[in-house]
Amino acid sequence: MRGRLLGVVAAWAALVAGVIAALHTGLADRLPGAVAVHWSGSGADRSQSTGAFLAQTLVFWGVMAVVAIPPALSSLVAARRAARRRLLAYVFGAGGFVIAMYAITLLANLDLADWREARLPAIGFGYVIGAAALGVLAGWLAGTPGPDRAPETDAQAGPTIVLRPGERAVWVSRTSNLWLATGGAALAVAAAVFAMAAAEAAAAASVGPVLVIAVVGAFLSTVRVRADEHGLSVGFGPFGWPARRIALDRIERAWTEDRSAMRAGGYGVRGLPGATTVMIRGGRCLVVRLRDGGTFAVSVDDAENGAALLNALAADGARV
Repeated sequence: MRGRLLGVVAAWAALVAGVIAALHTGLADRLPGAVAVHWSGSGADRSQSTGAFLAQTLVFWGVMAVVAIPPALSSLVAARRAARRRLLAYVFGAGGFVIAMYAITLLANLDLADWREARLPAIGFGYVIGAAALGVLAGWLAGTPGPDRAPETDAQAGPTIVLRPGERAVWVSRTSNLWLATGGAALAVAAAVFAMAAAEAAAAASVGPVLVIAVVGAFLSTVRVRADEHGLSVGFGPFGWPARRIALDRIERAWTEDRSAMRAGGYGVRGLPGATTVMIRGGRCLVVRLRDGGTFAVSVDDAENGAALLNALAADGARV
C-alpha cells in the first residue's frame, strides 16, 4: 500500500508539471516577452519573462510536491484511511491550485503587446478556488480505497525502569530527516539562483521569504533529545540549539505512541500552546503529560527508553 501511495503522489506531481509545461508551450507564441504576474488596484504592476515565470512556478510546485514524499513513505499513513485522505487531498488540491493560477495568469496576458495591459478576469479567483476544491475532493476520494487501521490509544501508564538509590541515569537520542535537510538545501539553492537570474530587483527580493523558510526548514531537520534528573531537553539543529526544556517537576508521566506527520499537521514544531509536537519523521514518538494538563511530543529514536527513564525519575521525586 505504501508503494502505491507514493506512486500516486509521484504520478500526480509529474502530471501537474506536464500540464504547466504544456500550457507554456502551447501559448508561448501568443504571449508578450514579459508577462504580468502581479496586480494591484491600478492594474498590473509587476512582470517576469515567460521563462522565469515558468521556472518559478515549477520550483514552487516541486517544493509543494516534495513535502508530500516523506508521509507517502510512512507505513502509518498508508495504513490509515484518514491519513491517506488528508495527504492526497493536500497533493491534489495544491496541484489544482497551481495549474489554475498559472493558466489564469497566462490567459490574462494572452495576445497583448505589453504586459501592462493585462487584466485579470473578475471571476478568475473563483476558478482558482474551484480548481483547488475539486483537487481536494479528488484526493479525498483517491485515499479512500485500501485497508484502514485504527490509531493506537495513548497508554495510561507508560514504561518505567527501576533506579537504585542514588543512581543517576541519562538518556540521549538524536534523529534527523534527510528529506527535510536536502529539501531545504535544494530550495535555498533554487531561490538563490532565481534571485541572481531575476531581471528586476522586486522579483529578486520576492525570494527572500523563500530563503528564510528553506534555511529554517533545513535547520529543523535534526533534533537531539535528552532525559535526566533535570527533566526533558529537546535541542534543534546540528548543535542542539536552541533547545526546549521541560523541568522534571512539570512532568506527570511519559509514554510512546505512533504518530504521522499528517496527524501532527506537518513537519517541524506543530500544534498549539499546551499541546505541542516536534515532528521530524513519522513513527514512534516520546510523549509527556505535563502536570498543568498539557502534552509535549517529539518524534525520536529509542523513545521507549526515554519514556521509561522519565517515569522512573518522576516516581522517585527527582527535582532539578
